[in-house]
Amino acid sequence: MMTKTRNMPSFIGIGAMRCGTTWITEQLRNHPEIHIPPHFKEVHFFDHFFDNGLDWYTAHFADMGTTQIAGEFTPNYIRDEHALDRIQQTCPDVKMILSLRNPIDRAFSHYNFLRIRKSIDSSFYEALFDSRFELLKAGLYGEQIQRCLNLFPLEQLHIINFEAIKSQPRQVMSELYGYLGVDKQFVPEALHKKANEKHGVKSMFLSRSLKSARRMIRPYLTGQKGLMKGGFFKVGRAINRLNSTEVEKIELEEKALKYLKDYYKQDQLLLRSIMGEKKFDWES
Repeated sequence: MMTKTRNMPSFIGIGAMRCGTTWITEQLRNHPEIHIPPHFKEVHFFDHFFDNGLDWYTAHFADMGTTQIAGEFTPNYIRDEHALDRIQQTCPDVKMILSLRNPIDRAFSHYNFLRIRKSIDSSFYEALFDSRFELLKAGLYGEQIQRCLNLFPLEQLHIINFEAIKSQPRQVMSELYGYLGVDKQFVPEALHKKANEKHGVKSMFLSRSLKSARRMIRPYLTGQKGLMKGGFFKVGRAINRLNSTEVEKIELEEKALKYLKDYYKQDQLLLRSIMGEKKFDWES
């Protein structure tokens, strides 16, 4: 059993991948009453680095101000049952954030994320059945939320509709700020700015080398000041900009669309039964 230490997060974003989590994180980071690790949106403590201990985890929030609350956003947590168990054991009262979008759109966005980075060369339909990518399972929201609710009350989970981010960004953030107990009237400067805009890479070797460097550093990280002084993050961002390129747009295949509608049908019924009156834009 771990011993609790100071600087524990007040909130944790748990998902879902390709559902606007980078945009949400930036709006949270810009609020003066909120602290999020400046260079690592995804800390991955509860899924990948739990054995590093709580001191390692809370070191990510060491620079939080005395009047701030702290948090992080690792979208993989919602799909990792061990991560949810560990969150419940370690910080059972933490507030959680979950953003959802049409599961079909999410899967196609996930595929394009892989395709434009040259990690995948198969068609979208073929990729659906490739276990390496889990394009299908990531959109089983009903199943994931049900597992979460076996550990936490629904009131502890703030759910955001991805489409509302595009149509009503200020309302989305006002409600989220209110849920977190900070000034809900605050309007972040980047409210209407897109995050994670699509771009390809010129050199896959260079892109993978940078990712490998970050992965190698992460387990030993107890704070970012040394890396900031050394210019690691600044250089990495500059290289990524130089290595980016335009991407070719593709259409969603009809047979993939038909398959996905059938695949998600039962899970969407489960989601509806869980959420009650709350509806999502993709529901008929």
